[in-house]
Amino acid sequence: MSIVFGDYTPPKKETKKFELTLGVFFDGTDNNKNNTDAKELYGKWIKGEKLTDKEIVSARAYEKNGEKKPQSSYHNDWSNVARLWDCYPKLSSVYVDGIGTETEKSDALLGAGFGSGDTGIHGKVLEGCQKLAELVGNSKKITIDTLYIDVFGFSRGAAAARVFISQINEKGAHKPMTKWQYKRSCFGYYLQKKEITVRLIKIRFLGLFDTVSSYSQNVTLSPDFKNDLEDLKLNNIQSVKNVVHFTAMDEHRENFGLTNTNPDTEKMFPGVHSDIGGSYTDGVEIVKIIDSGSKDDMKTLSEKLINEFWYIKEQLQISTFFPHDLKGERKIKKTYSYIPLHLMAEWAISKDVPFDKILVENKKYTILNDATLIQVKARLHKYVFGNAKPYSYKWYGDIHKKYQGVQEDQKAYKDYQQELTEQKYLRMLRHQYLHWSADKGSIGMKPSPNRKRETY
Repeated sequence: MSIVFGDYTPPKKETKKFELTLGVFFDGTDNNKNNTDAKELYGKWIKGEKLTDKEIVSARAYEKNGEKKPQSSYHNDWSNVARLWDCYPKLSSVYVDGIGTETEKSDALLGAGFGSGDTGIHGKVLEGCQKLAELVGNSKKITIDTLYIDVFGFSRGAAAARVFISQINEKGAHKPMTKWQYKRSCFGYYLQKKEITVRLIKIRFLGLFDTVSSYSQNVTLSPDFKNDLEDLKLNNIQSVKNVVHFTAMDEHRENFGLTNTNPDTEKMFPGVHSDIGGSYTDGVEIVKIIDSGSKDDMKTLSEKLINEFWYIKEQLQISTFFPHDLKGERKIKKTYSYIPLHLMAEWAISKDVPFDKILVENKKYTILNDATLIQVKARLHKYVFGNAKPYSYKWYGDIHKKYQGVQEDQKAYKDYQQELTEQKYLRMLRHQYLHWSADKGSIGMKPSPNRKRETY
């Protein structure tokens, strides 16, 4: 029996809203974590180690598609996008193979060279949409009130990430549409197929490593990569509240022009493209032709590279006959790329992205045993999260001139010594960790005019 005193209006039953958070990770050109793993499995297989049937299939895929192709995705290390995926909740994330690659298959020239075709930028956006819709379907909810998405990309994968967001930003992007309507979102098509309604999509965080779109629908020896902003709508990302873009200060290949984002959230790092986005392995770097010309010109260039601490004299060689080629060969460590990885993860975590910080920094991708990298990271941390200026190369003479006459008991003397120390570590970084990516002796890798990177 119920007794009610006074007027009574039963409360409305609250309907609990269903929210879902997922991550999508677009890998870079010729980057594929699964193919990298296949090479490692092949090494174990030929040593006689016991593998599962699935692992043997992967090992054989490397033997068939990668063993005799040293420039293929099978020979790269994991990129920073793959490493971030590795530290994100697995049941809530989608990894998309890098542009120009497919898991356990041969790399595709059309995708790798021109960013087009089934393995190109649009093809990978399609793949990402399909995988993401499947992941949404795993929630077993027919209606989702709000879907939050964290998006990451490197190189052309960064371009794919921006295209993906651009499509979602189109009016009605989550509404039904045909599969090939690239001007809107293929994501809506795959949601429709699964009879899933998403009322609101929010991109919570966009993390980019050195966006290089280099997109052309035409297969040609001289592709036009300068009109990608409009062709791909790469700047239709204004609705994303948290956009972070780490770029490569020393990249200067002609076909690796940079597509900027908002300068307030863009940070320049010492190094070239894959020093920032990852995927280099430890080992010897050989640049077949840094440049070519007269012997005197090559001597002048070699002295410049030595003075700027890219090489020491023994690592450079000038060929005998004209035109004289300048060749560089040195041993480089891969671990500097862990610093952009750490700082991207830290920034994302501050915006509630669920990365495992301990896994990123202390367990899998640690620099704790490297005194040089600890110093470099501290300096870059001040730049990324504080008020420090970019960590750029300075001549010692210019620093001495700047602080000329400063005495030890003056406040500026501490700044003087700090700048000298920072430059000492930057010189060590250049020589032991930073790569020289431009190579006139490799197809598609020639330097841009005056070694100045194009920016769009």
